[in-house]
Amino acid sequence: MKRYYKSIIICLAVIIMILTVIVIILEKNKQSSSVQSIYNTEASTTPVDIISSSTPSSTIKTKVISTIPSSKVSSIPARPVINFITPVADDLWKINTYNSISWTKAPNVTGYIYLVDATTKNFVGVIIPQTGTLQTSYSWNTRDLLLSRTNPLKKDVTPGSYIVEMAFDANHLPLISSPVFTIVK
Repeated sequence: MKRYYKSIIICLAVIIMILTVIVIILEKNKQSSSVQSIYNTEASTTPVDIISSSTPSSTIKTKVISTIPSSKVSSIPARPVINFITPVADDLWKINTYNSISWTKAPNVTGYIYLVDATTKNFVGVIIPQTGTLQTSYSWNTRDLLLSRTNPLKKDVTPGSYIVEMAFDANHLPLISSPVFTIVK
């Protein structure tokens, strides 16, 4: 009789864990925009392994299958892929001239662009403290940089090898980096 109750308790514990994992998966899917679109008309199944150790001597392994009919989900937007178009690798930009920094698509969120030393990987300064949600380029005078995103004081740019980086004000977009380019006198 004790084994019977122990089996029921183990089964209930597994069911509770499965439901918890399903709720977590649904919450992550709701928050994430990086799920790919579903285009077919059949149900999509995704197996997920759950390993639970309910007693020190035994391990229970269960496979949960989530079924979402694609008729209910027409498409889920994929995470946009954004890359720099310019500067290109080994570009030579002259100090105190305007140069175009451009990227492949509008991120639909604000962000900022800054300069990184290609050798040390240290932050050098901010090129533009706020990009627009639909912006895809910026014309930068390589004369100077802002000290930080919130500090309007400027410093001069010195010749060297650099990387342009763009960070976004939403956590669903990764930081993007340009190839190494050189600023000369």
